[in-house]
Amino acid sequence: MNRKLSTLMLAATALLASCSQSDELQSTVNDNEGLKPVTISVAMPTEGMTTRATNASGDEEVTRCLIQILDENSQPLEGYETPLTMDGTEAGGFTKTVTLNPTKTHRILFWADRGADYYTTANGLNQVTMADNLLTPDIAYTASTTWGGTQTSAAITAELQHAVSKITLHTTTTVSQGKTLSIHVPTTYTGFNVNSGQPINRTSNGSTCSKTLQTAVPANSDVFSFYVLADGEENQILTLTNDGAETEIENVPIKPDTHIILQGDVQYAGYTQVTFTAKIDTEWGITETETIKN
Repeated sequence: MNRKLSTLMLAATALLASCSQSDELQSTVNDNEGLKPVTISVAMPTEGMTTRATNASGDEEVTRCLIQILDENSQPLEGYETPLTMDGTEAGGFTKTVTLNPTKTHRILFWADRGADYYTTANGLNQVTMADNLLTPDIAYTASTTWGGTQTSAAITAELQHAVSKITLHTTTTVSQGKTLSIHVPTTYTGFNVNSGQPINRTSNGSTCSKTLQTAVPANSDVFSFYVLADGEENQILTLTNDGAETEIENVPIKPDTHIILQGDVQYAGYTQVTFTAKIDTEWGITETETIKN
């Protein structure tokens, strides 16, 4: 009797184990069957696509595009704890094929730049930060999109936009060789949150770009340009310094993906009464950009 009971118990235990393993296996199969391959394509802004060392806007050509995928709780999916590099180039665009669950909503983040010498992304694309040796940011692009739920196509396309703002000094008069010029922006940042589309880590004293002219700059020409990270929450008062003499340029709107052109008489700014205008160039065109390092 005891032997039969023992045999029945062993059989029951084996049956339960079999059911448990079967259920687990079936669950795994169902989860895998629910995943869907998705091809993601990212393009540069139209004016930025070129094969030259600098693109059609005069900006440096980016060398990498990173992707990070977040879950419904804004946490990185497994395998995306740190951003991954996409395949491709600035000229041809960037691509990557991933496997996602269409029943869940995913947030997909993109960041393009010239590499780790300019931006650190080890903490994720919500915490991109400038390299420590930079005084002003380098060229950078960003985009984000959502996939899952009602948006479950097998292909995702996104167009990058400038994460930085570009500031260009344009002179209406000839500027002499040897002049030292600088522009100070009082409110700037040293990082960027791709998910929110806004800069992070506000600087304590703003940012300054300086340049000593090696040659004279003819009238109606661009003197120099540089990038900043700014949030655009309020117009700023910039300070142009011309060999020590200062001129304030008021009501300048600076935010991501804008190109601000400061135009006026640079030669005599600070020494005579000079009026500068600030305008936004929607084409983002320029021939020279400064990357200032320590």
